[in-house]
Amino acid sequence: MPRAGAPRVLRLIDAAGRPLQGSLSEPRWETRGDGLFFTRQWGGTRNIWRAFPDPQDSNRYPTWRALPLTQFEPPVFASGAVPIRGTRSLLLVSNAANPRGAGQILQFELVSALLRPLTNFENGAFEAAPSPNGETMAFAATQGGATAIYLQSLRGGAPRRLMNDARNPTWQDERTLLVESATGDGIFRVPLGEGSRPTLLGKGRHISATGDGALLALSAASGASAPSQIYLLAGDGSGQRVLTGTQSGQRPALSPDGRNLAFDAPLPGTNSTRALWILPLQRENAAPPAPREFPRQTPRRRIVENPQIGAQTRPAPPQTTRVDAPVAQISGVQSTLSGAILILGNIGGENIRATLEVGAGAAPTRWRVIPLSTPRAAGAPLAQWTPPASARELWTLRLTVSSATGATQSLFSVRLPLNSRPPAATPALRPTPSPSVLPRGGPLPPAPLPNLPAPPSSPRLPSPAPLPPSLPTPTATPRPTPTPRPVPPPPLTQPAPPPVAPSSPRRDAANFNVSGTPATMKAGQTATVSFWALNEGTQNWETAGRGAVRLVARWVNLEGGNRNTWRFHWMRTPVAPGQRTRWNFDLVAPPQPGRYKLIYGLVRLRGENVQAPPYNAPQNSWPDEFAAIAFAVTVKP
Repeated sequence: MPRAGAPRVLRLIDAAGRPLQGSLSEPRWETRGDGLFFTRQWGGTRNIWRAFPDPQDSNRYPTWRALPLTQFEPPVFASGAVPIRGTRSLLLVSNAANPRGAGQILQFELVSALLRPLTNFENGAFEAAPSPNGETMAFAATQGGATAIYLQSLRGGAPRRLMNDARNPTWQDERTLLVESATGDGIFRVPLGEGSRPTLLGKGRHISATGDGALLALSAASGASAPSQIYLLAGDGSGQRVLTGTQSGQRPALSPDGRNLAFDAPLPGTNSTRALWILPLQRENAAPPAPREFPRQTPRRRIVENPQIGAQTRPAPPQTTRVDAPVAQISGVQSTLSGAILILGNIGGENIRATLEVGAGAAPTRWRVIPLSTPRAAGAPLAQWTPPASARELWTLRLTVSSATGATQSLFSVRLPLNSRPPAATPALRPTPSPSVLPRGGPLPPAPLPNLPAPPSSPRLPSPAPLPPSLPTPTATPRPTPTPRPVPPPPLTQPAPPPVAPSSPRRDAANFNVSGTPATMKAGQTATVSFWALNEGTQNWETAGRGAVRLVARWVNLEGGNRNTWRFHWMRTPVAPGQRTRWNFDLVAPPQPGRYKLIYGLVRLRGENVQAPPYNAPQNSWPDEFAAIAFAVTVKP
């Protein structure tokens, strides 16, 4: 068994050099061990990111630079990325092909950023595992209330059920699968030969294997109430031992050469926000490293570790590292008075070729090139795009940057019309979903609110869910809220349309959202959600007295259209015009199960006593309500 070092948190930064916020999970090594793919939960959805050691950091334990591969907006998500050996593509779980449906397994091309659906299960498919030869994939799906493992060719064809009551497949070699019991905590070895029967390997979850299958890692708990820990064991299941310092660790990922182990676990001092950790291993008879997936010039590579966390530190064995990898990042979009959209982002690298494209839908089949602004000053938009005048749907932007050292892409979804600008940590202004679609967990336009169609049935996933857990918005490190500044339009090859005169300001107007609203809750359950708002009117929002502003949350039953319950929430502090506020409050689900429209509204009170509208009012809006958003929530028994 290999000797293990001390686990340490990866210090991740984005393209602008800022620490990467959000909850990070599901690490997977690149097929040559150069870097990591992982899932980031942030902004109400999940996306796929890629990280590699920062070549510009000369410290002994440098940071890792993280770049997004997908930048979907709710309700579209992407998670669970796994690279396919011998190709430049990934398998991931996403609802990009059908934003209102369950997640399916898609193949994502790293160079072209194309998404190709591979499964079409009514309740979705998840936990994909490509075979070592890159020809077949194993995955889990739930049908009829039972979860099973399926095999399917990556070239197409119908899936074949392999084993019932199982999930989380992992290939140990070309003819052997390791799977997890869907109803217990057992790990089974499943030979694929005729007449072979599964055998119990041990107890645990989230099994991982090295490229040669000689070393395994899994997460397991020593008792019913004990936190999970990471264990190492030999390929035959013998010699299992716990790795010190891996409390609450999950989803271990062994590098193909077995020299490093990555996993996700809570940040030190927190119980909810998860981070990526790495632990160096020293194998006695490790296989020689495979050729690198990208050309490298620097003669050594260091594993990024935090010297302030953990005990001793030790550099990784000499390897190669990425040299000035190309950077492609769409950081956001911003609307202009003329109706055009400014595309913000970053492009970097030496001798690069950059292409910006746009296509209709979450997974476009046709793309149109958007000319990049040249020359472009530092901080200026990448380009300006004028969408069709009648556009009322989801569009996807794709930025591809390639050079001699490789290629990288950034996908960014935009729902038109772009009629709101929530605050963000960067100059990016993220779009608000269109009123034409009611995604679960997606906001609707201001009141009056239309009658909502019945939401699609939620996929029945076994417990625990294969996707990263839903986490409350971190409050220890809130996003900065800089005062928005107008961005001058860049020089373009075509003249911009003439500006349109802005409308007169209103006494009460707001741009607000409530993040963290669950799509599914139990009857009477309490969840903590985060409210933020920008006062876009001309009057103050006072906290008390006549004319004070309140946030009201009301539940409307989608079966009969009647209001079930409502509750007022007070402003924490006064908010002047042009200022923002943010605070958390407890959301309580109705006591009766059913499908609900949860409406949040901002109301200016006329007096001390509040008279609610009738419970069966068609629009169910309060008097002097000046802004509202809604969510579709299923309340279970």
